[in-house]
Amino acid sequence: MGILSWLFGGKKKDDEFNRYQKNTQRNSNYSQRKSNHSQNNSNPKCTTCSSHVYKKEHTQCYSCWRKANPKPKKERGTPPSTIKSYNRIIKMVSISSGQDPNLLTEDNFKEILCNKYNFQEDSVKGIINSPIARSMLQWD
Repeated sequence: MGILSWLFGGKKKDDEFNRYQKNTQRNSNYSQRKSNHSQNNSNPKCTTCSSHVYKKEHTQCYSCWRKANPKPKKERGTPPSTIKSYNRIIKMVSISSGQDPNLLTEDNFKEILCNKYNFQEDSVKGIINSPIARSMLQWD
């Protein structure tokens, strides 16, 4: 017998019986609640699927109502890490060109990134064509 069992009185002989008694009591309570719920037919039925509605003032069950009224998708903003990355690239280009980044043309921007920083041309095209970079550099 462990020291904790010895301190707290150990296991009683009738623990197994009590556990069984508790489980059967829980199961009977659950079945009573379930039968009481199915007998409660005072609430109206759903107009779509004819299952019972939980509130009298509702005309549809929740699942039918959710299908008829989907949640609107939230518009996501640009993540801060993306903005930080674009700012870093714009700062690199403006420092190496010695110009204000808003005065750079697309060709100058592309030339600096490809020649001085060894960016691949496809990557630079992606940066230049992205709406985030274009708005930051005020090209549109």
